[in-house]
Amino acid sequence: RPVLRPAHGNSAMLPMARNVPPGGVLDESLIPTANIEVTRMSVRQLKAELAARDVEISHCRDRSELLALLRKARAAGLWDSGSFAMRRQQRSFCWVEMVEGRQAYSHFGEGATAIQNVEDLEPVTAAEMPCPARFEGSFEAARAQAFLKSKLLVVAVVSGRGKPQKDEALQYLALASDEVRSVLSENAIFWRGRPAELKDTQLRQLAPMDTLPSLAIAVTLAADAMTVILAVPGAVTRTQTLESILEGLEAMEVHRQLMQARRNDEDVQLRQAQDQEYADALARDQAAAARAQQAPQAPQAPQAALPVPPTVRPETRPPHVDEGHVAAAEQFLSEAPNGQDGDGRDDAVRLVLKLPSGERVERTFNAEEPLSRVQQWARCCPWLPEAEGRQLVIPAAFQLAMAFPRRRFTAADCERSLRDLGLAPSAALLLIDEG
Repeated sequence: RPVLRPAHGNSAMLPMARNVPPGGVLDESLIPTANIEVTRMSVRQLKAELAARDVEISHCRDRSELLALLRKARAAGLWDSGSFAMRRQQRSFCWVEMVEGRQAYSHFGEGATAIQNVEDLEPVTAAEMPCPARFEGSFEAARAQAFLKSKLLVVAVVSGRGKPQKDEALQYLALASDEVRSVLSENAIFWRGRPAELKDTQLRQLAPMDTLPSLAIAVTLAADAMTVILAVPGAVTRTQTLESILEGLEAMEVHRQLMQARRNDEDVQLRQAQDQEYADALARDQAAAARAQQAPQAPQAPQAALPVPPTVRPETRPPHVDEGHVAAAEQFLSEAPNGQDGDGRDDAVRLVLKLPSGERVERTFNAEEPLSRVQQWARCCPWLPEAEGRQLVIPAAFQLAMAFPRRRFTAADCERSLRDLGLAPSAALLLIDEG
């Protein structure tokens, strides 16, 4: 077994260049500056040759760094330490940590290592590695998308400086596995980025140990809020990555169940409140009816003209009052008093209407009457006995709705009967201001 050691002075491997055919050797004749001494080359020439050799230079800040990279690239040949490769026969990926002669010490996504002959490997760049479908927008947009789609948020925070070093490369390998990519594509939004793309508070959540790389699993609580289930610093294996994702999915399911239980509790509380309001209103009506029966009967006076709000006399009625509403009120007044023509019958529907001001009015309708009749009543109820002397304000545009179960009635419901709409034998309605 050969002794392996890092290639001298080569901390970053030169991956397959654009002038290197798969499995072949770099063709120096295709590089115009290959025979020029590096110290005599301009910055533009240095960059051009490094690009031809497929060497990452985005982290370089001055000419001396470009010179050092080109010297290593010219001395390295096809293989050097610290690069990704694909095994030709298995068509699987690995990361080559060290090279000695024709032997390569390689790491695999499941955490295993092996010594391989470089002839069995094909160099690839990090950009050529398989990767989960990456969200291309900002982190904030990825978080909002995860919340909108009800998916897990998986974040890989990487240094982004040059070629991936060992821990970062092993994270790449774990995410490149078919199993991980399949689980992520179905259940998660995946985002990969550098610390500079995150706010300080976000970075502390996603990489809490100040160690890069970091793989974080988060459940979104809102479009702009999340809770991080776990953050794994450093290198990860394929199995660790899958277990982390599954743990996140379980946490997200628990969160969904809690939110559903909370919504159910709110619905139950709302229904109980409505039932109590209806019971209180019914008790008031029954008490009023009992008092009326005990009181001596007085001669019935002729029906008065249309009642108006106490501060408005008929002859000084404001010009903005809709005469159609007044006519509708007169029609309601010509009918039997509220509650005397429907209570106790199978076709009676008692409705309690809550106004935007919080005040309530009640009336009994026939179950076969359309919802438009209720809308008409709602518009003119300030001039009906139901107002009980109160200054009721009805919006010019409104919509009727049921609080439980939640439902807004549309124009298509106007001609349906109260029975068909499920309002019999009683219901509590809301009048919603649409102005």
